[in-house]
Amino acid sequence: MAFNQVEWQPCEGCNAPLSSQYWTLGAKKVCPVCRNGLVAASTAQAGTFFAALGLGAAAAVAGALVYWFVRVQFHIEIGLVAIGVGYVVGLAVRRGSRGVGGRGFQIMAVILTYLAITMQYVPDVSAALHPDGIGWLFAGPLIFGLALAAPFLGGLSNLIGIVILGVGLWEAWKLTASNANLLKGPFAVGT
Repeated sequence: MAFNQVEWQPCEGCNAPLSSQYWTLGAKKVCPVCRNGLVAASTAQAGTFFAALGLGAAAAVAGALVYWFVRVQFHIEIGLVAIGVGYVVGLAVRRGSRGVGGRGFQIMAVILTYLAITMQYVPDVSAALHPDGIGWLFAGPLIFGLALAAPFLGGLSNLIGIVILGVGLWEAWKLTASNANLLKGPFAVGT
């Protein structure tokens, strides 16, 4: 390259040349226009909320069924399944939010992940209480409450299980972080 020529770096969002300043989104460099678009997109519309909720709930149901199946078939709780549930639910919520993410989507993903991990205990609690007919009307809330509390009912003897549950929830949380929070800059071009 000759000293009298300027080599332009393109924006990795729109391919326009980066002129005076840029922002980074991970390893990508983006121009001010693309940065403004990312920030504007971080305020999601109601449609993305319901899409994220729908996809996240579907992933949570699938995750709960897989977790329950593995636990019942192999007579063992495999903690990696809980982490996988958090990952899949986080990805589903992220996809439903069109990649925007943000605090509301993070809370949604964590709640759906926790429900998926704990609701797989409902058949066991139900079998132990034997509700039938009208008994479900009274036992239903108790069954779901016990399922929600199940990870903590073992006390300190289930410490590893609680840690694994936390890792699964953390996966869901970090996968749904806002893009706007990941933007760094502005940086001057040429530095």
